[in-house]
Amino acid sequence: MRLNPAGQGTLPSDTDLKRVTATFRRREIETGFQQHTLAQTQRQLRISLLFGAFFELIFWLSDLAALGYNSTTQLLLAARLSVALVVVAGFCLLAKYPRSVRVPRFAATVVEMAAMCCFMLVIWNRPGEMGLHGMSMSIMLLVLYLFIPNSFVNVTVVSLAASAAFIVLAITSSDVSHSDVTTMTLVLVFTNAFGILALHRQERVSRQEYLAREIERQALATQRKFFAMLSHEFRTPLAIIDTTAQRLGTALEPRLPELGSRVSKIRRAVARMLTLLDNCLIEDRLNATDLVLKVEPVELRDFIRLNFGEFGAQASSRIRLVLPDTPQWVHCDRHLVDIALSNLVNNALKYSPEDSVVTICLQPDAKLGKIAIRVEDQGAGVPDSDRDKVFDKFFRGNGNQSVPGAGLGLHLARELIRHHKGNVKLAPQAEHQGAVFILTLPLHPPIATRR
Repeated sequence: MRLNPAGQGTLPSDTDLKRVTATFRRREIETGFQQHTLAQTQRQLRISLLFGAFFELIFWLSDLAALGYNSTTQLLLAARLSVALVVVAGFCLLAKYPRSVRVPRFAATVVEMAAMCCFMLVIWNRPGEMGLHGMSMSIMLLVLYLFIPNSFVNVTVVSLAASAAFIVLAITSSDVSHSDVTTMTLVLVFTNAFGILALHRQERVSRQEYLAREIERQALATQRKFFAMLSHEFRTPLAIIDTTAQRLGTALEPRLPELGSRVSKIRRAVARMLTLLDNCLIEDRLNATDLVLKVEPVELRDFIRLNFGEFGAQASSRIRLVLPDTPQWVHCDRHLVDIALSNLVNNALKYSPEDSVVTICLQPDAKLGKIAIRVEDQGAGVPDSDRDKVFDKFFRGNGNQSVPGAGLGLHLARELIRHHKGNVKLAPQAEHQGAVFILTLPLHPPIATRR
């Protein structure tokens, strides 16, 4: 089955793993997995090789204690130093080829072979401690299988070859009885069997997790395309409906004023649909963690007037603006802040009486270096039981089920403003007062231009 970078095509499944090695049957999918885990593999390999080289050198002290300082211990020191040099060479390869998926496996295999050859040399020169060597061999095998990242085939070959070499050395040693050889052979057989099974399971589980992430990624990609299609297909007819309703209202209001409320209801329904489309698209982008801000200097007084003033795009007779006399500049993504503020204002309009006023108040605070936009309504406010959950995704209070909405507006408003290093909070409830939401952004005066 094919899995391409664009997220299209058929996803692999568990049945696409090789039974013996637990790797993907298709080379391009296995390469994609290796690239996905490359950074983690390199980090784990560096740590394990560094500790391996350290212990290899430290254990020369055991050679010195067993044999004294002579030509043999000098030879073993040289062998252990050679392993450390191979580790250094491996680090250099990882640094030179940071994007290669083969280099980590090659470096791990060479270091493992060098370490095992050095250990065999130690056994050859210290044959009287074969029991301790057998225990050390088992520990080293488990380290190879479980802690040093390498391909299943490479580590299995190195481990089995080293085990065979150890058994040969044990058989040829005059200091080891046949029963001890049999015991050590069985221990190594079981150690290898356990290591192979554990590594096989680890390889399989890691690829299953990769598959799960790929399925989720492709599902999100499909969802994003679906929402983009909805937005594209719905915006044009909704714009036509809104424009037509506006013209009908202008033409019919002098003769049939009673139709004005119905035309307004049509336009509010269109605005609600457009807001829902925007919220779904933004929610999807937030989930995909690829939200990119198009930051620019924005003067908030003009920004609020253009959107909510008398002739603004979202003008309403119910909205009252309270703006300062001086310009208030911020750096933000104009479109995303518009969505966040619109969600707060629409929320206030929905949850307050139709004849009440919603106030948008711009309050600079130069001492704190921030500016606050207060959205105040005259509704029933937020119950104490809901105050801690009002920003949760899809949350809607028990008393609000009759009001249309998806429970996304407040959640998205806060998340979008937090991406601007600001915040949205619910002000403490005052007596005989509706809900007050406070949107804060960092002040950012424009850089003066030279004349």
